[in-house]
Amino acid sequence: MRHFIFVLLFPLFAISQNSYREISGGFQHYNTNKFNDRDFNEIVGSRFYHEKFLISTINGKKAIVKFDAYKDAMYVSFKDNYYEYILPSKNNFVILLGGKEPWLAFDNKWYRFLFKKGGKSYLFKPIIEFVRPRKDSAFEDYESAEFKMKKKLFVLEAGILNKVSKKEAKKIGLIKMINSL
Repeated sequence: MRHFIFVLLFPLFAISQNSYREISGGFQHYNTNKFNDRDFNEIVGSRFYHEKFLISTINGKKAIVKFDAYKDAMYVSFKDNYYEYILPSKNNFVILLGGKEPWLAFDNKWYRFLFKKGGKSYLFKPIIEFVRPRKDSAFEDYESAEFKMKKKLFVLEAGILNKVSKKEAKKIGLIKMINSL
């Protein structure tokens, strides 16, 4: 009888022993920060490139997709309340998000395809970095942590990926194009 009671109560005991964690937006964040017991909801910005999920078709199945620029992975749901990541492991794999945004997997990274001119394909790479909160020395308080986006442009020509110079990007109009996205 003692063993039976132990088997029934063990899961409750094990759950209560877990460290403090918070679930937000489908992700579990374990609070191991030394800066303060700040709430993860106080983070400024988002790890996602898109504000909402976009309806797409992947391998003939309808799914809702959002690009996680922090992890460089497509956050996908084929069913309700079940999410998974699609990593860009296979070159030239294309996903059409929302029926109008082509995303290309190349060299284990996702790039948004902008347009093709001659034998060159122009690609946009949003990169989101997590900036830890800094201590404000004047007030002995911490600023909010934030996700910051960097925008990089690339050209794919004959299977070789190179950065686009600012001069070329301005000449072609890529800067205006990515600012309007």
